[in-house]
Amino acid sequence: MRSARRICLVAVMGGLALLCATSPAQAALKLHVTSSAGGDSGDVTGAGGLVSFTSAPFDSKFTLVTVTGTSKPLNGSAANAAEDTNTIDISTSGPATLTIRLTDTGFTATGPGTLSTALSASAFVAGAGSTVSGQTFKDPSNVEFGTGGFASTKLSHGTGPFAVTAADLHGNIPTTYSMTQVITVTFAGAGPAVLNLTYTSRNPSSPVVNTVPEPSTMALGGLGSLGLMLRHAATQGPGRLSPPRQPLPT
Repeated sequence: MRSARRICLVAVMGGLALLCATSPAQAALKLHVTSSAGGDSGDVTGAGGLVSFTSAPFDSKFTLVTVTGTSKPLNGSAANAAEDTNTIDISTSGPATLTIRLTDTGFTATGPGTLSTALSASAFVAGAGSTVSGQTFKDPSNVEFGTGGFASTKLSHGTGPFAVTAADLHGNIPTTYSMTQVITVTFAGAGPAVLNLTYTSRNPSSPVVNTVPEPSTMALGGLGSLGLMLRHAATQGPGRLSPPRQPLPT
């Protein structure tokens, strides 16, 4: 009985080790804001698909910067990539450029698809010549803030309320990829300026269905079977892990 328990314990521990080794780590959504006036948020790490950053002041030019970003699992999923960036309020006292980067890794739908992007502002009050642009990158190296691989159409606009969109077809991405939004706001001229902006990226490609169980799934199944065996052995008493011996013929 002791050797049977020892074998079961070793099998359970091995199954747990396999489960931990094959369970993918959750990717972390990150936001990074910089400005031409020296402001730098550093990498801001979110949780649960949400990240936010607020600073007042941000540097010698930007008196207020408030940015939020969303991604999986709150917005979209690994097989259906989606990212949104919102600037609740950005205010500046003079000419300056602000760059916002939102990134997430571990997206898995790698077949041909369409990346839809939209850039809009409910208010963009700034000096003549001020502009805002947004672009999205799918990087097959799956690195944070990666800008290799596929690049969407760069959307841009001047001041005033606006909404611009694009839909870009892309071929196969050969591996798991990261998706990064890069938004650049250039405030021209002197005086106060305000921006309320939304930039969205959507990849509604259907995920590839994998009919072969993953190692973690098989490990869970094995652990369940071992648990049933141990429970049966406990209810039957010592020595009943194996079928009872048949009496020898007389």
